[in-house]
Amino acid sequence: MFHLDFSKPTGPDLNSPESILLYLGAKAIQASLPGDAVTRSLRKLSLSGNIVLFSIGKAAYPMAVAAAEVCKNQIQNGLILTKYGHAGKPIPPLEIIEAGHPVPDANSLLGGRRIFELCSRLKPEDTVLVLLSGGGSSLAEVPSGDLKLEDLISWNQKLLSSGAPIQDINEIRILLSSLKGGGLITKIHPSKSVTLILSDVIGDDLSKVASGPTIPNEISENSIFRIFQQYDISPDKKVQKIILEKTKKKENETLPKLNPVDHSVFCIGNLSLALEVVQKEAKILGIPVLFLTSSLSCEAKEAGIFLADIAKEYSKILKLPLLILCGGETTVTHDGSSKGGRNQELALSFSKRIAGLSGIFLFSLATDGSDGPTEAAGALVDGKTWERIQESIQADLALKEHRSYEALRFAEALVISGPTGTNVNDIQFLWISPEGKDGIL
Repeated sequence: MFHLDFSKPTGPDLNSPESILLYLGAKAIQASLPGDAVTRSLRKLSLSGNIVLFSIGKAAYPMAVAAAEVCKNQIQNGLILTKYGHAGKPIPPLEIIEAGHPVPDANSLLGGRRIFELCSRLKPEDTVLVLLSGGGSSLAEVPSGDLKLEDLISWNQKLLSSGAPIQDINEIRILLSSLKGGGLITKIHPSKSVTLILSDVIGDDLSKVASGPTIPNEISENSIFRIFQQYDISPDKKVQKIILEKTKKKENETLPKLNPVDHSVFCIGNLSLALEVVQKEAKILGIPVLFLTSSLSCEAKEAGIFLADIAKEYSKILKLPLLILCGGETTVTHDGSSKGGRNQELALSFSKRIAGLSGIFLFSLATDGSDGPTEAAGALVDGKTWERIQESIQADLALKEHRSYEALRFAEALVISGPTGTNVNDIQFLWISPEGKDGIL
């Protein structure tokens, strides 16, 4: 097992690819920490008057800490809504609620309703500061129509196991919610709002981060049914009723016209920034680096095969080691009964494809420090990993059944960082040495 210390990363051992990759992983997380970005943004904006603060997502706590430091006595009240284990000491006058992720729980509903309750007390001259990061879709919820908590849990489990990309999952989540897709902004209006977003969405479509509570989103019946059909999901009667209500607007129904000046939205951090920092750091270390993509978005197992094949081809032609960087958000299609995450499955698939080869390493990292429903941030594998797994369990069966956590634990290939306080998707660090070399610079 590898431990990733992102708080004070020390210089790597340049004779160890593992040490180099862990060091660069720590640098990627450091570059993505949202506190400084929130501070810089708020100092530029210079908000005046009373502020009500809503901070939602896996990075909600450090974002709120930074906002509280800048705005100080302006903050009248508000709420921090984050994942279990991701909050710190109290920040009066803000309330803190920890809730379920990736599937909502009772606290998700408690948090969502508390947000609406605080909005009901707003005065027109107040400003609502909304801080959003990945994970907010399950952490804050007010169900649409007649839906109950058990309905939301069931639907989230269906969507997460369907193999659908997060953009499609969030489109259905918006349908099922009164808070998402601009639902919150209708409660804030006519007060003003500012939304600062740490993006974990490929392409930085900000309406999809935490399912866009402050960005109005029209429900498209064609798009909704396309998702249901593509992933073989059947809407029940409750959902059919919600679709009808949200897509067939009543005559003379008008939504409040929202002035962008009064309701501004800013992206303060994303995957591209993290990859740029890693690229610069690699060059400082004298490591040749190639940027591949920030939009990796296929099945995790297929991504592992793809990166392994790239590594094998490059190893034949290289004269010096090469670091290839990519990132995005892959998917794992399963029934939810197995333990693992997309980074672990990608790494396990990769390890099978390069089994027995020397000089090839892959570190696949969830920047929030939690890959799927596990305490691992990801995994670091090489040509010996698959063989080590085979000593304890049937590696092929584990890969087929999506038991990547169990398999990689046997190989001592898991990477543990603890909650990082940020979330900008996943990053893959691929180290390739010339064929037959051990990877030493």
